Formats: sequence, C-alpha cells, structure tokens
Amino acid sequence: MIAKAISYLTWRPWRYLVKKSKTPVVSTLQFSIGGYATYWLLNKAYADAVAFEHIRTYVQNVAKLGNLQEVNNNAERYHLSPSTNILVIMNPAASGGQSGKHFEKYIRPILEVSGFDMYVHKTEGVKDARDLCLELLKDKFSLILVVGGDGTVSEVVTGISHRNDGEEFLSKTPIAIIPTGKKNTIYQTIIKNQASKDFYDSPATTVVDCAIHESERLLSALNSGKSLLEQCTAEDMFKVNIQLKGETENQAEILHKPVYGLGSVQWGVERDVTEKRKALWFIVPFKDRMSRYLVSRKESAEQTVELDMQYDRETLKQKVAVAGRLGSKSFREETIDVRKSDRVATVKDHDNLIHISDGKLHMLSRRVFSPKDYAMNESFLRVYCGNAPVFHRGSLTNFNTTSKNIFIDGSEYPLDEVEKLNIEVMHKKVKILQ
Repeated sequence: MIAKAISYLTWRPWRYLVKKSKTPVVSTLQFSIGGYATYWLLNKAYADAVAFEHIRTYVQNVAKLGNLQEVNNNAERYHLSPSTNILVIMNPAASGGQSGKHFEKYIRPILEVSGFDMYVHKTEGVKDARDLCLELLKDKFSLILVVGGDGTVSEVVTGISHRNDGEEFLSKTPIAIIPTGKKNTIYQTIIKNQASKDFYDSPATTVVDCAIHESERLLSALNSGKSLLEQCTAEDMFKVNIQLKGETENQAEILHKPVYGLGSVQWGVERDVTEKRKALWFIVPFKDRMSRYLVSRKESAEQTVELDMQYDRETLKQKVAVAGRLGSKSFREETIDVRKSDRVATVKDHDNLIHISDGKLHMLSRRVFSPKDYAMNESFLRVYCGNAPVFHRGSLTNFNTTSKNIFIDGSEYPLDEVEKLNIEVMHKKVKILQ
C-alpha cells in the first residue's frame, strides 16, 4: 500500500511528464505543468538572490555604525560606564520552524554587526523561556529581545513574574519583540511602528523587508541616546490562576503558579479547527474548509460557560503589624485588593476570546450560523451580540465544551480537568520597547 502510494507520488508523475512526452504541440498539459514548475523555480531563485543582496547591503551599512558603536563602548568601559547587554530569546519552532530559519538567515547577521553585546538563547521546548527568565541575574541585561510568537512573549513575562523580584525586574528591564510567529496578536496590539507585512509564509523579499524594518526599529532605539525605559510604554497584562477539579481555591494558588499574558485567552471552534486541520494534512488543498465544516457542524460545537464578573478594581487599606527589635511592634499600611461578585452570566456560544483593552478584560463570544458558509469563509465565525462583558476580574466555571485545550497567548493548557479559571488585569506592569 505504501509502495503504491509512493509510486503515485514520484515515479508515475515523472514518467508522465518525461518519458511519455513527445512535443509541446502533442502534449499541451505536460508542457504547461513543466513550464509552470520551471517558472516557479526560477522565480524563487530570483527572489532569494534579490533578498540575499538586499540583506548583504544592509548588513554592511549596519556594520559601519556597529564599528563606531564598539569604539564608543570601549571608551565607556574605560570610564567604567555600563555597556548595553541584550538577551535574545529566540523560539526556532515558531511558525512551524520558519522563525529559526528567518532569524539565522536575516536577523542574526544584522544584530551581530550592530556593535552591542548580545547573548542568543534558542529555546528547546515548551516553558524553556520561562525557566530561563527565572534564573536570570538581576541587572545583567539592559534589554530582553523576544524573537517568536505570542506564546514566547507570554513565557518570558510569566517567568519574570514568578521571580521574587518580578515586579521590580519588569519595571526596570524593557522587552522588545520581533514577531516571527503566526498570529502575533501582542505585537499587532501594542507596537506602534509596525511592519506592513508578516514574516509568516511570505516570500524571501518580504521576509527581508520585515527583518530590516524590525532591526531598524530596534537599533534606532538603542542608538538614540535616550534611556531605553524612556522609549517604552507601560502595558497591562493579565494573570490566570487555574483551579483543577477536587481542589479548593487556596490549594490551587499554592499548587499551581499563575500564567501571565498580554494577548488573549481563547477556547472553542476556531482553536478546534486548528487542531482538526493537523489531522487532515493528506487533503492539502481542502483541509482548511473541510476542518471548519467538520468542527462547526457538530451539535456539541455549541458550548456554555459561567462567568462571575467584578466590574472594577476595589482596594482596601489596612494596617499590618511588623515585628521589631527586642519584641517591639510597629505597623505599616498595605493596600489589598477586594474581591466581590457584581454579576454572574451564562455565556452560550461556539467560540470565546478574552482580551485586554483600555485596562479592562473584554469577552468576545462568536457563533457560526451556517457550517457551509463558515467552511467557505472563516469570517462567518462572528460576534452577533454587541453587549460583550467588560470586567476587571472574572471567574470561569462549569465549562461545557468539546474543546480539549484552552489557549493562553497561543500556548495550550488541558481543559478537561479544569474546575475554575480566575483571570484579572494587572495594570501597567510590563515595559515594552516601541
């Protein structure tokens, strides 16, 4: 069976195109297929050559500035001034492996001649970036550059937030982003001077343009003479606490560390379609449409969840006793968050997405009215109700869904054992370099 399939994919097409071909006049189909294949190969080779020449010229120009930067850095070190050390956290597996190729071929050559001290760490698996950030020495790096997608950014922020000095570390260490993932929602939401095109699934000339644009954005900030923190914006992030079945809320907070993110929390049809598409790899031309149809036509595609909302943040000041010397006591004033329930709602839809906007969490619920229409066009998964819940803190319980995973900034977490999911906004905690 396997040998027959291989024969149909290799030997038989070659025999049809080459061995049985006579002349272009007699075999028009063979000539057309061969001509298109030749055109595609030549066009790709030309695009690669143009991209290589473009990046080579740009690297030479950056190298001239980099040499000057190295001279200035040597002078600074002579006067014992701190140098600019940059940690590059690169996820080579993002975008199906395209991220690593783009970084090595187009981005890294620019960074290496920029004149700044750079340490590149390639992640080797899930949570590797998080574990690295837990072990970083304080004040060692002036900037953390994340090359990857939303999941990589989330891991970096989560790892720093888990540190004992996490809040101080986030406030003093800027994070820069070069978006080599698939969706790059965080980049598109936060960064002001964005590239007009994407790295993902783009021709070589477009990838080079993106690499040059992002490198210029980064190097212009480093060479501006201003403090990096002055060129950052303070961004909101959310904290997610997961409580499993059979656990109390206090037990969950002790047993499971929270997950932090800047993008979204999502579960439902859209993510299920992505998983279904992987299983339909053998029908390449139709896998997108077929996966959308198969997932949305099920009666179980409709799901429900209960949302307990607190609309606004409320705080309370209280005095806390602090032990002093020789048994003396003193008191200091602390501000604590007050948790309460303003409204409980049952959300019934096909797809749910929670994201941050204007300092609040917004829950978008989307529905598929016609599986056939959705199969032909993914825009038919749409919001049908204008009154989306807006809140500061929320608790999600009673998940009734066929989705196996919930996605936090693109990283998946098992949903079948989840009893409750608590999510809340943390205001102006992350410094993102613009």
